[in-house]
Amino acid sequence: MICEWRKGGAMNELKILNLKGTNVIDSREVSLALEKEHKQLMREIRNIEGVLEGEKISPSIYFIQSEYINSQNKKQPSYLITKMGCEMLGNKQPGEKGIKFTAKYVQAFNQMENYLINTGLINELRAELTSSIDNIVNERIQQIESKCSKYYRPSALKKVDLIRYIKSRLHNENDYDLVKQRVLIKLNATKWEDVPVEELINSLNIVDESIRIINLDSRSRQQTTIFD
Repeated sequence: MICEWRKGGAMNELKILNLKGTNVIDSREVSLALEKEHKQLMREIRNIEGVLEGEKISPSIYFIQSEYINSQNKKQPSYLITKMGCEMLGNKQPGEKGIKFTAKYVQAFNQMENYLINTGLINELRAELTSSIDNIVNERIQQIESKCSKYYRPSALKKVDLIRYIKSRLHNENDYDLVKQRVLIKLNATKWEDVPVEELINSLNIVDESIRIINLDSRSRQQTTIFD
């Protein structure tokens, strides 16, 4: 892993990085906080790694090998140091230097942990609020749709079904327009789309009555034509 880093230059500027869920500090930051050269810190860490490996303890829970690009655009080794690694280094430092470093890394890690906890709580609360709002909105939409359903106009499918219904019951399909005209006059409308769905469904008796009357009229016309 190649780490990007900007030189802070002061112990109170320790920057926490999050590596796949693990909080770490760049070894260059730590070397500044301990007021020692980075290569010197690297030697100390490698010595510690040797001891840990001799005890069959994984060094990666303390120090994660990394690298960075130096000012000459060359890769250089470094470490990403976990909280446990910082504790180990802090315990090795003599006197005031160790105390100052311990205070700073503990503060930095605690701030990051609190930030992550608070961020998680905020995201959880945001998700709950979003879900609650969605439920309220959907419920309200359903209420409005229920109240306004009688104002919905017949869809094209319903219109086709109605036309098919009428024509299937007429003796002469050419009389469809006569039935349509009579029904719309009864319903005080000029076209099917002007009639709310529920009203149209409840008015099938008018449709049936109109079909019966037009059929009778058609039969009468046919008989007249025969006698003529």
